[in-house]
Amino acid sequence: MKSIAPYVSDAAESSGFAARGKPAVSPYPVSWTLDALSPLIDEVLPLDAMTDRLHKICGRFAVVPMDGQHSVRGGTESTRLGGQDAVIVSQNINRISRDAQCIRRDPGENYFLIFQDHGRAVMCQESTQFQMKPGDVALIDSTKPSDFIYAGLRSQQISVHLPRDEMRLRFGTKIQSTLGILKQDALGLAMRAILVKMLEPANHESGHLKEAFMAVFGSFLHERYGHGVPARLRGNHTLLSAALQQISLRFPDPAFNAVSLATTLNVPPRSLQRLFQSLGETPSRSILNTRLSASHDRLKLQVGSLHTRLVSSVAYGCGFNDLSFFYREFRKKYGVTPGHIVNPC
Repeated sequence: MKSIAPYVSDAAESSGFAARGKPAVSPYPVSWTLDALSPLIDEVLPLDAMTDRLHKICGRFAVVPMDGQHSVRGGTESTRLGGQDAVIVSQNINRISRDAQCIRRDPGENYFLIFQDHGRAVMCQESTQFQMKPGDVALIDSTKPSDFIYAGLRSQQISVHLPRDEMRLRFGTKIQSTLGILKQDALGLAMRAILVKMLEPANHESGHLKEAFMAVFGSFLHERYGHGVPARLRGNHTLLSAALQQISLRFPDPAFNAVSLATTLNVPPRSLQRLFQSLGETPSRSILNTRLSASHDRLKLQVGSLHTRLVSSVAYGCGFNDLSFFYREFRKKYGVTPGHIVNPC
């Protein structure tokens, strides 16, 4: 594999990007953020054990240590974020590479959306490098060769694994590898704020938080790459993102429905129907699924509760005003009654 300079120039740091092969500058110091998303993992593992962990949770990668390095300071932690697989990886190795041989042995079906949480790193894919500081985000395609460069410094990242098929369905060709989002970007901050909620154990399977997260991520893609598609399609993608954001914000209001969504977006109801065809559902079904997902999440927080009006309280709080309809649709979606979620025995 072509040698890659581990650090980019000062000019590249200002934008976050640089072409491969830029001259290296002095190594940057380790710096920790005060608003880290996750506590620093601080184990000491044999190099082989760290490699095995990465293979199990991230797929096939080649772990390249520093000269003479036989153990790793850090560790891994698997989790779920909004129903998606995610992993926290902390280490102090030289770099992690995914070359053509790794891809042949493990083709991979994900995009890795990587949040830099502690320390720094350089993400490399195709002809682009992205120097990451705490709070920055990068998107890496598992089907293409990549290098994650750490140069032996402590670095901790949160990687959300996004299924390729779902992402292609949602965002089409605008989802591109080596996408970089700097910490100060407004939409990057919004994604980070939602991720904070998703990291809470009670929200690991939260469907409505996932939709809010995807809506913001979609807005960033439309803003960054929208100019590269026809105006008609660009408008549709942006409008769909705005519609999903409205649903994630307004679903608790029982008066909110597909008609009011169309009114808010200033589009005809039939146009809204066509817009949601790309997701394989109607606007009304999207609103209903968001309400059901939110109610399911809230009921799971109350497991073992004896409060007799808990189910109805949750239903009304998630925008339902007909309990019979709520019970019927909940059972249809989850296979059990709402009460079973609270008291499964």
